[in-house]
Amino acid sequence: ITGTTKTKITPQVLGVYNITLRLQFANTDTSDEYDVDVWLKKNDVDVAATNNVYTIPKKHTGGNGQAVVSTRFQVEFENEGDYVEIVWHTPSSTVFMEHIDPQTSPIRPETPSAIVTVSFVSALP
Repeated sequence: ITGTTKTKITPQVLGVYNITLRLQFANTDTSDEYDVDVWLKKNDVDVAATNNVYTIPKKHTGGNGQAVVSTRFQVEFENEGDYVEIVWHTPSSTVFMEHIDPQTSPIRPETPSAIVTVSFVSALP
């Protein structure tokens, strides 16, 4: 998988791949929860039937409303230069992908805003 363009997932070997996402969302709005749509684009075209809708809770006394969303897609890369991108949308500017720095008391590692795993499944049928 090349990372020459930061938003594009481009395999170096054609075939079928699983793409697994884990995204950390937060909401700073104290009165409303909001939906987030997450889907794939392939070669800059929306991939049919890949949208997932997640509800991000409102902020509470303990901090931002937070939700971890996770999904998996299976994608065929048939042509040299094929690529996919992960796309998300929300109607509110109070919802964002959150990165959390390492914490103390107790000590714990940082929380990345996104983890993307790409696994080769098979050659093309």
